[in-house]
Amino acid sequence: MRGCDTGPRCAAAGRPRGRDCGDATTNARLSPGAVVAPATGMAIAPSARLRTDRCGPRPRGSTNECIHPKETNHMNALNAISLSVGLWVGIWCFATLGYLEPKVMTWITFLTWASFYAAGGGKAGLVKAIASAFAGTLISAAIVWLNGQLGGGVQGVGLLIFSLLLAVLGWALCQLSKVDLFSFIPGAFIGAASFFGAGAPLDGKLGWVLVSIVCGAVMGLISERVGQAMTAKAPA
Repeated sequence: MRGCDTGPRCAAAGRPRGRDCGDATTNARLSPGAVVAPATGMAIAPSARLRTDRCGPRPRGSTNECIHPKETNHMNALNAISLSVGLWVGIWCFATLGYLEPKVMTWITFLTWASFYAAGGGKAGLVKAIASAFAGTLISAAIVWLNGQLGGGVQGVGLLIFSLLLAVLGWALCQLSKVDLFSFIPGAFIGAASFFGAGAPLDGKLGWVLVSIVCGAVMGLISERVGQAMTAKAPA
């Protein structure tokens, strides 16, 4: 008699009495070093071929679906933030394109909206996204002003001067990361891109570039908070 042919052992393994249940999986209940697959509750012998996924080791070929305990909550959070962002994007586009353009520049607000999430979100992400973008914008403005003072341009020696100043700009935006407040380097480059994309203004329009940066980051925070509220109310 081999395996768990005896009645008590077969019963423990979930097999009828008198039948051979001597396969590697059920014998694992009697084998030292056996493990229990959390996804199925089955004992698995060390010699059995296993596959490992997020639910732990289990026999190859197992058709039991593995559902991670946090998967449902994760999907709820994703759906909530998707709905919130979609809702506020629509509202914001209606407000800016219909009433606030051309002063508040919609495209800049979307850049810093994304920057808010990329910086980690929350109050810390809000502060870093705005501070880094402000720094990138203002340093770029200083570079453009200095370029004018040095006779820079887009041809000949002027082009060389401008190119060297832009090299200094790139270096400075990276060096800013040594200060925690400005440590989000992509945000600094987003600020620089916003400034040049708006036409490199040195007049009142520069102020509206900064306003647009703030608006985008704030919209990011609003969409995040609404999404979190929707997740909190979702059934477990």
